[in-house]
Amino acid sequence: MKTLPRDLSWLRFNARVLQEAQCPEVPLLERLKFLAIFSANLDEFFKVRVATLRRLTKLKKKTRAQLPQDQPKQLLAKVLAEVHRQQEEFGGTFRAVLPELRAAGIQLLSSDELTDSQCEWAKGYFEQKVRDLLSPIMLDDTLHHLLLKDQAVYLTLYLTEPRAPGKKVDAERVVIMELPTRRHGGRFVALPGGAGTAADPFQVVFLDDIVRVGIASLFPAYAQVQVNAIKLSRDAELDIAEEISGDLLAKIRSSLAKRATGYPARLLYDPTMPPPCGGPSSKKPVSRTRSWWKAAATTIFAIFLASPILAGKIC
Repeated sequence: MKTLPRDLSWLRFNARVLQEAQCPEVPLLERLKFLAIFSANLDEFFKVRVATLRRLTKLKKKTRAQLPQDQPKQLLAKVLAEVHRQQEEFGGTFRAVLPELRAAGIQLLSSDELTDSQCEWAKGYFEQKVRDLLSPIMLDDTLHHLLLKDQAVYLTLYLTEPRAPGKKVDAERVVIMELPTRRHGGRFVALPGGAGTAADPFQVVFLDDIVRVGIASLFPAYAQVQVNAIKLSRDAELDIAEEISGDLLAKIRSSLAKRATGYPARLLYDPTMPPPCGGPSSKKPVSRTRSWWKAAATTIFAIFLASPILAGKIC
């Protein structure tokens, strides 16, 4: 009897976690926890198992033929297809939970849904508690090295429409910066007011949206600032041979230290991010006026999108 490959079997297990989040009989907050568990599991899966499969695809043909399982490329394609299906299902589940959360007295808002008074409050919050935590990096030809942290959320900023064109101000610039989740103390910000009822719920926003509302003050030379999020997972598989000579603890310590700079295993990106216009795998030249990817080509493309298996949408 043919058995299911280990990685596909694990994905079925994680699909069961997602089913718990979809079950209406499970308490609402528990369903949110299951969504978080599903997402964390998938991150770890990419960091270890998918990263290992990618390594196997780079083996010589004769070596791959001796593997006691499906060919790595075929198995990887099946894994990624299943991951894509589950990721779409995860996004649908999350969006379905939001109305129920609102009915229970908690409403998650985006920057587009804020009222004028809430926008003013968010701008004040940004200036007082977020602005000093940001470290923007301009992506241009002078940038020779950029290391994005594993599992950290980064914001890409696309600056356009200079307020004073012709005064040595580029027509467009691209900036990247880490979202200061830890230093801020969390990913969510509670808005003032609310009674915790369906009619008057507590309202919260992502820290990302606070930045979207207030970030224009950092770049007064530009009239338009588009903000999108990306998140990188790195190869976290330990490089320890089966036959070990020397200090095992030292080898484990060394392998753990390398996790912070491991090869990219997965890139999650904001679905509203502009589509690439050209790139390393495209024969068409990248137009600077048509897409912000021109300025980011040496970083975003070279580091992340050189292999299509890295990409996935943040739902």
